[in-house]
Amino acid sequence: MLGLAIVAIAVKVGYLASITNPYALSIAQPLLGLPVFSGISLRVLTYFVMMAIGIAFVLWKARQERLHNNFQPISVTFESKPLSNKHTAMLIVLIIGVVFIKELLKT
Repeated sequence: MLGLAIVAIAVKVGYLASITNPYALSIAQPLLGLPVFSGISLRVLTYFVMMAIGIAFVLWKARQERLHNNFQPISVTFESKPLSNKHTAMLIVLIIGVVFIKELLKT
């Protein structure tokens, strides 16, 4: 959950602040009669404030989770076994499809 928060908060802050969002800058602002790229200083300020709040929240949740869950690293082991015939066939079909699409895009 924490890994998702790290990525999702950064994405949402970037979208909400709309520093270079083409929809907000090139479509919505002219519809409102505003020049494109106007208000960049406010968007940059909003970005940094919201990003600082997001980082503080993630760090707070990580510390809270570590303190309450007796954090212990998970050891993962992998087994190695050959692919079944079904999986091999699926892999071959995938490769043929990628090669086919690549050849179509060449022309």
